[in-house]
Amino acid sequence: MNVLILQKDWERAEGLLNAYLTPEQPARATGERGVWTARAELALAQGDFKTAREIAARLVADAAHAETFGVGAMPRAALLYGEALLASRRKKQAAQFLDAAIETARVRGLNTLLWRAFIARGKLFQTTARSDAARGMFAEARAVIQRIADSLTDESLRANFWETAHAQIPRTHAPTEQDAARKRFGGLSARERQIAIRIARGESNRAIADALVLSPRTVESHVTNILTKLNLTTRAQIAAWVTEQRMKE
Repeated sequence: MNVLILQKDWERAEGLLNAYLTPEQPARATGERGVWTARAELALAQGDFKTAREIAARLVADAAHAETFGVGAMPRAALLYGEALLASRRKKQAAQFLDAAIETARVRGLNTLLWRAFIARGKLFQTTARSDAARGMFAEARAVIQRIADSLTDESLRANFWETAHAQIPRTHAPTEQDAARKRFGGLSARERQIAIRIARGESNRAIADALVLSPRTVESHVTNILTKLNLTTRAQIAAWVTEQRMKE
């Protein structure tokens, strides 16, 4: 089924599932849960996020020992639900289920699940502009993929798995000097650092606007962003921070 989904062979995948699954089919036994999981994975691949979420939510809720072991009791369902939530832009909920899937897969040594969970978590980090964290997750995924590939004795199967799995990892750009500067200076952009330095000199918003050919409202917006990113509350604190960082224009 996973191969058919990766190949986007929807017709054969649907036919295979319909031979074993009806809307009234329960999801109690292991086999039944496996078929429903495959149905949800197909829905997710086809962009039917609502159906994928509904099935995955039911699988997670009905998982044995869910009350005792939490959402990670069935890691495959937790991963699927997290992926469906991510696709639906429900980021906070997605993080909860993806983290649970990663933790459980690590503990149980479920490498065939773990690499997918790392990729999904990396994608979530990308949506929140956490590039370093995303690259870390993708690096973890590559390491697990390599371990699985090394365990495969069939050369053709190994090469096909390696290529297919790596194709799931989004491309990321190497950190630039600008990225490094943002990281070093509390995430401030070049313009925000420029304004912070002028605040440290005691310049008013109007003076900064005139000097940088900006509107006072734009400067005010930048100042608000600076305070938020640095978790500060006053201009005096910005000035002190600039001094500590030994920033120069």
